[in-house]
Amino acid sequence: MKAIKKHIKSRLSAVEEAASELALLSVEVPLLYDVQAMATSVLQACSELRISVRAADKADLPGRLLGMNCLGTLEAALDRDDASTIEQRFFDLLPDQSEGDLAGFLQAWVLKIEKACAKLAQAIRWLMALIEVDTSGCDV
Repeated sequence: MKAIKKHIKSRLSAVEEAASELALLSVEVPLLYDVQAMATSVLQACSELRISVRAADKADLPGRLLGMNCLGTLEAALDRDDASTIEQRFFDLLPDQSEGDLAGFLQAWVLKIEKACAKLAQAIRWLMALIEVDTSGCDV
C-alpha cells in the first residue's frame, strides 16, 4: 500500500504541474477566465487529495479517497472542451478570417492551450485510474 501512496503522490504532482501550466497560460486574460477557474479548482482538488493521502493509514487509503468530493472536480475537468471554446472566442475577435499576424498569434496560443488541456486530461486520467485500481484492492 505504501507503493500506491507513492504512485498517487507522483500522479498528483503531474496533475498539479499540468494545471499550473494551464493556469499560467490563462492568467489575467478575460477570455480565458473559465479556463483559469477550472485550473484553479483542479489545483485545489489536488491539494485536498494530497492532504488526505498524506494523512491516510495504509488500510484507510482506499476508503478515504472514495468518499472525496474533489474527485468529482477532476472528473468534471475531463468533460470540458476548453480548446474548442477558446478557439472560437479568439477567432470571433478577428475582423475577418485573415491569416495576418494576429491570426497567427491566436492560433499559436490556441495550440498551446490545446496541448496544456490534453496534458492535464491525461494526467487526470492516469491519477483516476490509479485511484480506481487502488480502491478495487488490486496491486499496481
